[in-house]
Amino acid sequence: MPCAGPDHGCNSLISIRSPLGEVRLGGPNSVTPGSRPVRLLICAYSAIREAFAHRRQRQALAKLDDRLLNDAGLSRVEAEHEIRKPFWK
Repeated sequence: MPCAGPDHGCNSLISIRSPLGEVRLGGPNSVTPGSRPVRLLICAYSAIREAFAHRRQRQALAKLDDRLLNDAGLSRVEAEHEIRKPFWK
C-alpha cells in the first residue's frame, strides 16, 4: 500500500505508485529538477527544439538562389541533398 504521508512512516507528503515505479512528492525522494523523469522531459524538449531548428534552417536554405549558395560554398545539388533530409536529422 502506498505511503499516505509523514504519519505512515515515510518522509513525503504524497506517494504514488505507477507501473513505472513509485513517485514521492514533497519529501527527500520527491521529483526534483535533477530527477530522472525531469531529465528525460528536458532531454525530449531539447531534441524537439533542435529538430525544429534544423527544419527552419533547411527551409531558409531552400530559399537561397544559386549565387547565394555559391557564396556559402555550396552547390545546388549539395543544398538539395541537405534540404531533403528528414527534419529530425
